[in-house]
Amino acid sequence: MGFRRQEAFKLLPGVRVTVGDPSSGADRRLWLRAAVPGREVDRRTVLPGPTAPRWERRLHRSLMAGDVDGMRAAAPRRGPLTAALAGLVAATVGAYRADRVRDLLDEAWRSEDLLEDQPFVRRYLAHATVSVPVAGDVSALFPVCRDVVGLWLVALARSTGRLDEAVEVAEELDPSVLAAMVLADCYALAARHDDVVAVTSGISNSDDATALLLVQRGLALRALGQSAAADEVFDEAVRPVVRSPAVRSYALAEWERGREPDGDGTG
Repeated sequence: MGFRRQEAFKLLPGVRVTVGDPSSGADRRLWLRAAVPGREVDRRTVLPGPTAPRWERRLHRSLMAGDVDGMRAAAPRRGPLTAALAGLVAATVGAYRADRVRDLLDEAWRSEDLLEDQPFVRRYLAHATVSVPVAGDVSALFPVCRDVVGLWLVALARSTGRLDEAVEVAEELDPSVLAAMVLADCYALAARHDDVVAVTSGISNSDDATALLLVQRGLALRALGQSAAADEVFDEAVRPVVRSPAVRSYALAEWERGREPDGDGTG
């Protein structure tokens, strides 16, 4: 299910968001408190035992070593799984060519396999998280899942200016608040401000994540010359209901920047 068939946003369980705090220059982490509980998982680190299949032991060893080629060779019959894990490692390490990382992640994404349902992932990687740039000063730590594969594909395409590709993948993401942030950011970079407004329609300030979405909506309205409407949205975004000082500082900084003579607003 993608945004084109959207019925409602969900909040991804177990996701941690980092927001740049303009007042201090530091990053502060926050949990999305409205996250829908996922299945119960054992977060303890589990290692393959001597009776585990040989491919599992080889794949786990290569994964722990960050050996992308070793991961691919460990389980040739499980291409989507090894492509996803190798691509995520290569993306987060940043020591591999962008085109190779993209090819690995694209193979995993196009397979449409749910990475989080793979027995290997459930058995050995329930404790693991993957960092992904979401939008602007916002990044997130995700569990190992299909969503994170798509989000990294979007981040790679966005960073190299392939905005059409970024939008295409972002629109295929399972709708969630963070996926909406990613899609809105892609639309904004492509100057599709009307689409930003559309994807953020109906959002209210109910938690940290929706407050960040409201910031994106306010910026889009400002770019469309609707300053009064933008101010109303920013006013909603900075209401005291926001639980994180970092989010409120971020929203206030974006609001104030538009009011400056040299900012994006009319000043």
